[in-house]
Amino acid sequence: TTTFDFSLLTSNFYIYVGDATWNKNLVNIARAIKITDVNCVFVGKVFEKLKTVFIKDSLYSNPWQREFKQFIELTKDDKRFIFAGFIPDSELFKLYEQTSLNLLLSRAEGFGFSYVEAANFSCPSLLSDIPVLKEISDGNALFVDPNNPQEIANKIKEINYDKILRNKIGASAKKRSEFFSAKKFREEFKRSVL
Repeated sequence: TTTFDFSLLTSNFYIYVGDATWNKNLVNIARAIKITDVNCVFVGKVFEKLKTVFIKDSLYSNPWQREFKQFIELTKDDKRFIFAGFIPDSELFKLYEQTSLNLLLSRAEGFGFSYVEAANFSCPSLLSDIPVLKEISDGNALFVDPNNPQEIANKIKEINYDKILRNKIGASAKKRSEFFSAKKFREEFKRSVL
């Protein structure tokens, strides 16, 4: 059964997969989406009931909660923000196949799993210009200052209007994703124990 309504999507949309902690930089992502006037699907359990969240100042006492509150206020009643919530992998993979761009614009990141996941489907990513994401992607992405919504918007426009660039980055990301494949891991593990 399908849990996500794919009819909500336009031909050009973007995807964010993750949670809503302070490091994920959701406010600047929302600002950039508003500047570029594009649609973005937000996938993750935290986005499931976003439209029904009652904002009470006392509930938002630490920095990441305050930022999440600001994100909720920025996106409220704005049709460009599509909140899928948690969806089965089959639907997530379909979104990666159809989207124009994966957004991972964290201020800090442990690994950058959505980059690898998107790359498996030749989906290009716009990443924060931070060391961990440069290392994970090996440069096979577009990079941007995560603290500059206008710069983020400019890069989104660039990938939106340049199909050749989008396909080139998607193809190089796909090649990079092979570095993280389970098959490669098993082969290297076997070699190391023999």
